[in-house]
Amino acid sequence: MAILVANLLIPVAQAADDPDETSSATGTWRWTFAMPDGSVVEPRVKLKQEGETLTGTTRFREGAEIAISGGSVHGNEVSFMVRRERNGQKVTTVYQGIRSGDRIKGTIQTDWAGEKQIYPWQARRSSRDPAGVWGWKLANRRGDTNEFKLELKHEGEKLTGTFTAFGVDTEIEDGEFKEGEISFSVARESGDDVIISNYRGKIAADGIRGRVQISGGERDRNIEWQASRLD
Repeated sequence: MAILVANLLIPVAQAADDPDETSSATGTWRWTFAMPDGSVVEPRVKLKQEGETLTGTTRFREGAEIAISGGSVHGNEVSFMVRRERNGQKVTTVYQGIRSGDRIKGTIQTDWAGEKQIYPWQARRSSRDPAGVWGWKLANRRGDTNEFKLELKHEGEKLTGTFTAFGVDTEIEDGEFKEGEISFSVARESGDDVIISNYRGKIAADGIRGRVQISGGERDRNIEWQASRLD
């Protein structure tokens, strides 16, 4: 069924904490990179800042993520290393840049081709951008856990996407993104009833926190909603 929310009671998976992003590098950062064959990829790195220490994982292409190393923050200067293996050879890439709000501008230094090369690096934090895949879990009255997924796109303030529950995809309706807040509705038929769930939440630090107003079915209700970015 598309969204059998009548039995959803207790949040199981919580969203990430909501740090002050103006003073933290925590979040998901993305940038574009032109390959020698002319193709363009969009790498990303998920960072967590604790004091002057940075930890996290990065992904250059679709596939397994790799942990960063040597991550540090000094003032607005951000740096970390990524070590990979290519054709039996170890490759080290160093990222260094100055962070200004949701942007990092600096350089990438790598020995990918056997000798050191330096490229410009400009990354943007996507933690306030609703586009992407979000997920959360809720416990039902039977004590089981239900998983939900939301894939969003936006153009200006218009928000579109697909809500997935119980293996069924449903297009969201009335989607809006404005000043870091999102809202949309999901409708489904259940017997002779139409159940409508109105979602509203605020995006921060790769999480969404808000509430769901559900009408139809046995009774109207209002529950807490917390989702985490999956991609």
